[in-house]
Amino acid sequence: MKGQTDKAITAARIFTSRLPVSAGSGLIVAPVCDVLILLMIFFVMGSSLLYLPGVGITLPQVDEPSYDTVDRKLVITMTSKDDIFFNNQPVRGIHGLNSQLEKEFPDHKPRKRLPVIILYADKDKVTLQDIARIMALCSKYRTRLFIATEERKP
Repeated sequence: MKGQTDKAITAARIFTSRLPVSAGSGLIVAPVCDVLILLMIFFVMGSSLLYLPGVGITLPQVDEPSYDTVDRKLVITMTSKDDIFFNNQPVRGIHGLNSQLEKEFPDHKPRKRLPVIILYADKDKVTLQDIARIMALCSKYRTRLFIATEERKP
């Protein structure tokens, strides 16, 4: 009997841990840091999906900007008289814009719901004459034109 007890004690000593047992195991910090870093990457990448025009422009400032909420928006961006973009695609001046609008609206028929075009124009480089030409094109194709602005900061 004593031989079996000695073998059991020896087996118990082999399989027991020699590390001290702590009172509370606590939270392991490394996996928590990994999850936080992944969340930060997710939100940073997600915030870059906001629409920004493809060209850097300075918008005019107003006290309360407002736009209609519509299903589909078309965007015209002007950096100067000759640099015009239609939905972030460069077009060759006002004539190129006219051909793009002709492709977009082949019929000039009145519609129940007018399509919306938002004009992003650099306030320092685009003249009122250029904006008037764009407005005339938009009325030719029976669309509504909104000029993009940014809210004035106090």
